[in-house]
Amino acid sequence: VCIMIRTVVVASLAGVVSGHGAVTFPPPRNAIDSNEAPWGTPVPTPVPFEPWCPFPSEEAASVDPGRNLTGANGQACFWFSNGCAIGCDACDGSTRGPIPAFSGSGTDHLTPIPGHIDSGTGKPVQKEPVCSTPLNATVCDPKQRTVNTGAECGAPDDFYFYSPWRRPGSAPVLDACGIAGGRVPGQGDGGYGAVYQNTSHAKEGD
Repeated sequence: VCIMIRTVVVASLAGVVSGHGAVTFPPPRNAIDSNEAPWGTPVPTPVPFEPWCPFPSEEAASVDPGRNLTGANGQACFWFSNGCAIGCDACDGSTRGPIPAFSGSGTDHLTPIPGHIDSGTGKPVQKEPVCSTPLNATVCDPKQRTVNTGAECGAPDDFYFYSPWRRPGSAPVLDACGIAGGRVPGQGDGGYGAVYQNTSHAKEGD
């Protein structure tokens, strides 16, 4: 039986933001590589997205003054299920959904930037399903949504319309506790956390 507490990361900055979350206390089982290099060493400046899951810690103040960041969580934030959407029979492990850019500040005042080019696909960001059997979102009330709340439910700029959190219980997962890298081998190229760094403890797809 796998019991794990998961967190939700809300990306609400003006640029393109890639976010993954993980429990930091108590240390999760996914932080199994925390003592290996490079995670057991000081967090680099600037912090690269992969393969780091740094978090602020008072204990890191002496080795990282000003930022107080530690890599003690290893790659815990890269255990997830990628390419999952409401109505699909399975997760494809590669499709990560649109990543729009926003102007403004605060989750209630963000406005999508029209025509923003998705760095993963090279095409303008748009609402699109992951599979051929999508279901419509049921969570439409802006008060129950965390980002892009100004978009009308189902409108072209409702980029997260097919995301799992928009119709809870209607999307598949690869594993209830997450997969290292969010995909199993053979599911195509990965990105945005899907490029897991194999260690002596775990490898992509575990």
